[in-house]
Amino acid sequence: MNTEYRYTFLEKGWFAMQSNLFIDAGSWQDPGGRLSDLVEFSNSALFTGAGIRFIHRRIFNAVFRIDYGFSLGSKPNSGIVFGIGQYF
Repeated sequence: MNTEYRYTFLEKGWFAMQSNLFIDAGSWQDPGGRLSDLVEFSNSALFTGAGIRFIHRRIFNAVFRIDYGFSLGSKPNSGIVFGIGQYF
């Protein structure tokens, strides 16, 4: 699950820039694991963070994103993610 708040702070013709605050919750299955691993509480995680979006309107609204997230749970994970496109 993912929810986010975006704010457009620059929009000029073919280019736009947005800030982004988000919260992500989910779980995962280790390689070779059981399907039931997806519903075990020990495999769940909650993250929050902030990011920036660069939107090129002439290339079909292409989105280039940079996010920094950190864990709100007991797992000490954090990091930067670079991506192209939207999550959803």
